[in-house]
Amino acid sequence: MSNNLNNIEVSLDELCNEGETYLDGGAFNLAYDRFNKALKLVPDPKKEHETTTWILGQLAEVYHQLQDFNAVRKALVFAMDCPGGTENPFLQLRLGQAFYELGELEDARTHLQIALDKESKRIFGFDDPKYYEFITTQ
Repeated sequence: MSNNLNNIEVSLDELCNEGETYLDGGAFNLAYDRFNKALKLVPDPKKEHETTTWILGQLAEVYHQLQDFNAVRKALVFAMDCPGGTENPFLQLRLGQAFYELGELEDARTHLQIALDKESKRIFGFDDPKYYEFITTQ
């Protein structure tokens, strides 16, 4: 059993590393494929594993880059129920941005404010300034 878990961990690491490489290179469909395969390897119940939180965050980033904000919201709402999800300012930022783009402004305000409170203005980094302006002018 222990050897099987080690094999899963190695496969997860390989898939996630490949996914990150593809994501960084702008090959979003390939990144999605690797992260999705990695998520399938996480043992059930998936929401009990910190690895799930990280993978969902990476999938959300893929969706964000593809401007599929419904998919961002779906991934990150699930991630919020996983270990460390609500504490992660970057996940809060991406979730707030997704809500903003979907016109759900109260939820956008909530999550963007959490991101700002946890990380200060730097969390908004190179993203469109409209998100920071939204949260600071409301």
